[in-house]
Amino acid sequence: MNVQPGVLDSPFESGLLFISYQAHLDQYEAIKKSMVEAAKGGHDRLEDFYHAVEGGYYFMPPRPRNRGEFVGDFLFR
Repeated sequence: MNVQPGVLDSPFESGLLFISYQAHLDQYEAIKKSMVEAAKGGHDRLEDFYHAVEGGYYFMPPRPRNRGEFVGDFLFR
């Protein structure tokens, strides 16, 4: 990830990529909510160091559990 000088209104000009693997999206959303609540309705101190430009949720199927299965096998049954 690259950040061009002057893009962010911050003394820090760097890129950050945050990845979180969760079995259920609710787990991540609960963690993010608790971070905001810990800041007492303000913002999390980590937000001093980043400015989110875009984001998304991506699906990663679980690993095969049995011999002869493949990643995403359950999607075709």
